[in-house]
Amino acid sequence: LYLHEMCRQFRDRLIDDTDREWFNDNLSQKLNAQISKAAKPDEFRDAIFGDFLDRGERPYQYVDSESKCVSIFNEWLEDYNVTNPTKMDIVFFRDTCFH
Repeated sequence: LYLHEMCRQFRDRLIDDTDREWFNDNLSQKLNAQISKAAKPDEFRDAIFGDFLDRGERPYQYVDSESKCVSIFNEWLEDYNVTNPTKMDIVFFRDTCFH
């Protein structure tokens, strides 16, 4: 979760892959210096967390796949469009899942 939040707050502002890889490597090094066996960049690069998996209590939890994330977003969008007079036609792209 910490890695996810660091990536959303800082890495997402970087403009190219070289800078993002630099960030991933440095974040991993700093974390591994404090916590043994912490995540490597490949393990947190595409981590998704959110409170949208369970509509009841809405706990903040790990989402295990991007396609599951998009599927859930589309379900929520369908529900919105059924219950509201103003319809939204939204395409959920990859970066949407990470935010």
